[in-house]
Amino acid sequence: MRCGSLITVMALGMVLSSASIALAQEEDPAPDVADMNFLTGLRGSSGQYVNYFAHKDNDGDGIPDIFQAGLLQYMLATKRYDKELSGIQDCCDKIWLPWNKFTEISVFYMGTSEWGRDFFVDWISGMGLYADVFDDPFYAPSEYSMNGYGLVGGADNPDADGLTNYQEFTRACRKFNLDGQNFENWSDKDWGVAYINNTSTVGASVMGTFVDQATTPSLPVMGFFGMGATSLAMAWIGIRRVSSRRRKHQ
Repeated sequence: MRCGSLITVMALGMVLSSASIALAQEEDPAPDVADMNFLTGLRGSSGQYVNYFAHKDNDGDGIPDIFQAGLLQYMLATKRYDKELSGIQDCCDKIWLPWNKFTEISVFYMGTSEWGRDFFVDWISGMGLYADVFDDPFYAPSEYSMNGYGLVGGADNPDADGLTNYQEFTRACRKFNLDGQNFENWSDKDWGVAYINNTSTVGASVMGTFVDQATTPSLPVMGFFGMGATSLAMAWIGIRRVSSRRRKHQ
């Protein structure tokens, strides 16, 4: 799809009268974000937005946006980060419209990081749609919750294991012989290895590995040595005790 066509489609999806917006929001409230598919949202139903959102790093954190969307989707689905992600639902409630085909894109960028929000606001402004998205009856960008920030960005570390999401991403790429630092050079075949399809965040792919690593604390290397040393020490103590007891009974 050409850029001009994309702008036209988004404009038609977002430009509506205040009265119809208010009525629609009242009759059809926003969905639960845990039920939304952010992977499909950033890709488009037939992949038409891939080159605009999914395979881009629009928030500039070193990770393709589709991987952050996958991480967000997994976190919402598992309910493990409900408190930290409370702002995501707030963003959805503020921008929701039943006929808006870009809800997932809007919520993802507005709700996950300051850089994502800045990108989306600038992008909407560049298309001349700022007033139709952020003015009354919608909310100004500053009124969107930031309670979903600090989890899916490249510098974030949701499982507190000392490795950032960017590091987890590049590690996952290496397991599949892909260069995560230069993903913009990936071929279609590489992207096929990167994530299985536009709905799954699990399975034998970079996406599945990345999501698993980013949400599961890694045991530090010294931890393995420490556990091994402790096991050997306990075994040695046990042998000494048994040997000592045997000598006493001889």
